[in-house]
Amino acid sequence: DDLLNLTRLFGYVGQDTETFVILGSPAIFTRKWCMGEMVTAQVNGVRTVLVAWPTMVMPDEQFISNYRSIVPEIKDLTKFGINLLDVKKTL
Repeated sequence: DDLLNLTRLFGYVGQDTETFVILGSPAIFTRKWCMGEMVTAQVNGVRTVLVAWPTMVMPDEQFISNYRSIVPEIKDLTKFGINLLDVKKTL
């Protein structure tokens, strides 16, 4: 990950990645930069594989509906063209 240049990171995911692998830790869906990568892969049609930890829980409707309050910093992704609707569709 290149967290110093997120535009470049999202570009790598969307344009230069054949298969995007999500390492499904218990907190993966609450990490804004990870969600940014997942949305970027989904929007660009990048093949995605989830490797889920035994303790990972898939998001349910309640989690998705309340995502903005659960992860308020998700708004930081808007400067990269990623909005809450994109995140909810990806979840």
